[in-house]
Amino acid sequence: MYPQIRFDISAIEGNARRVAELCRPSGVSFLGVTKVVAGDPEIGRAMLIGGAQGLADSRLANLQRLRRAGLDCPLLLLRAVAPREAEETIKWADLSIQSSEETLQALDREAERKGCLHQVLLAVESGDLREGLMPERLLEVTRTFRSWKHLTLSGLATNFACLSGVLPTPQSIRDFVSLATRVTEEIGHSLTTLSAGATVCLSLLERGEIPEGVNQLRIGEAIVCGTDTSGAKRVPGTRQDAALLLAEVVEVEEKPSLPWGPLGRDAFGASPTFRNRGRGIRALLALGRVDCEPDELEPEESGLEVIGASSDHLLVDVTERSRRTVVGEILSFRAGYHAILRACASPYVEKTVVK
Repeated sequence: MYPQIRFDISAIEGNARRVAELCRPSGVSFLGVTKVVAGDPEIGRAMLIGGAQGLADSRLANLQRLRRAGLDCPLLLLRAVAPREAEETIKWADLSIQSSEETLQALDREAERKGCLHQVLLAVESGDLREGLMPERLLEVTRTFRSWKHLTLSGLATNFACLSGVLPTPQSIRDFVSLATRVTEEIGHSLTTLSAGATVCLSLLERGEIPEGVNQLRIGEAIVCGTDTSGAKRVPGTRQDAALLLAEVVEVEEKPSLPWGPLGRDAFGASPTFRNRGRGIRALLALGRVDCEPDELEPEESGLEVIGASSDHLLVDVTERSRRTVVGEILSFRAGYHAILRACASPYVEKTVVK
């Protein structure tokens, strides 16, 4: 069935091993983040074989999928939940990243009902302005753990470059570690985990600049894609072909490169621009923005160029291709992080793995 996203398990394992190699000299462990692949158990297992010490995901449904597939590693819930999700959080996550006192209260009640302890990493803001307590509020919320009988404050978590593009620096990591020291003094015992995300943090490891104290990274993109989007680079020693998107050609026509008639906005409200390259051969593929992010598709074969996409169609210039393109043919593309994310979430894209 097409369109199809195909994962190379050996490439996933190899990329995870490379991340482990980068982490090892600094004594840092890492969790494999499976949200980009919708919690696929085979890919999660490959991350663990490659060296991940647990898995992390932002969706409870994905954690459930991983656990029901028999993965018995530690599972971290990345996204803070609302109080109504406390029952499912306790059921499927060994630990979770939280910042709301209302949710902590709900988690404590549910953990008491289940007769268990739930581990929490408090989220701390480091400038990216997504989730996290402001540093001046951290000790105040830390003190509430004296009231929770079934929650354990295992550590702190922070995040970079996901909303605002703020990159980690040695100083911002030192500030994070300093906050952990203050929390330790407040609660009277050390924290077991100082967790930072995301792939962009690997750049500090590469340069040997990560300060002592952080002992866990949450890594997804480097393993699945071999790239660091925020740092605008490929991660050294990784493969970028672990995920391929395959789509079927449904039309091949010679057409001009410039549209004619009055121009308005396209179906997505954008005003596209066009380059006059004369007439050329265009292939229309059954793959669209519903299924992926077309700007992140790189044709595997030379002589192909992605021109654009609508909801359900991808347009590729095949004029320079060394052989004739025919209807019914399958073309393949290397996929970037957001293309993979959308493809894995789309019910119209078949997901397969090769070993």
